[in-house]
Amino acid sequence: MSELSWWAIRTMAKNADMAAKVLRRDGIVAVLKTERRLRRRTKWDKERRYLTYNAAPGYVWIATPAGRDPRCFVRPLHIFQSFVGLHGMPVELPGPQIRRFLDLEEGPLPGYLRYHRTGREFRLGDTVIVNTGPFRDHQVKVENIEDGEVVFFVRMLGKDQEVRLSVDDVIKAEAA
Repeated sequence: MSELSWWAIRTMAKNADMAAKVLRRDGIVAVLKTERRLRRRTKWDKERRYLTYNAAPGYVWIATPAGRDPRCFVRPLHIFQSFVGLHGMPVELPGPQIRRFLDLEEGPLPGYLRYHRTGREFRLGDTVIVNTGPFRDHQVKVENIEDGEVVFFVRMLGKDQEVRLSVDDVIKAEAA
C-alpha cells in the first residue's frame, strides 16, 4: 500500500461515472463505491433483477503515486467540484480502510491498482503482449499511444486494420 496514496474527489452525483471515466483515461486509478440491489427497472417489470447502484453518489476515490500532490494529476474540469480535504488542502485517506470500504481484496494489489498506468511505460515501436480479448497472447508492435490506449495494426482479410486497446490490457514483452 506504500506505492499508492488514496484521495476522494467530490463531483455532482449524476457526473460521478463520467468523472471516473475521465480520470481512468488520464491513467489514474479511479474507483466508485457500488452496491447491487434487487430491484425492478420500472414499475411495469414483473421480475426483479440485480442492479448496480452508486453507493456514495457524488464521490470518486482515486489512487496516485505516494508522496505526490494529487492536484497535479487531476486536470481541472467542470465535473470535478473539489478534493475532500481540510482548509482547502486535500487530505490523504488511510489505505487499508479505503480498500475495505471499496471492497478491494486483501493481500497484494492487482496489477491495475499496483501501478500507475498511463501508457508512458511503452514507447513507439515497443513490442507488447495483449492480455485480454480476441487478440490475447498476440505480440504486437506499438504504433501510437493516445488517451490511455495503445494503437497497433493487425493484418486481417488482406488489409491492415487499426486496433485500439487500453494500456491496462497489454504488458511489455520484456516484462512477461
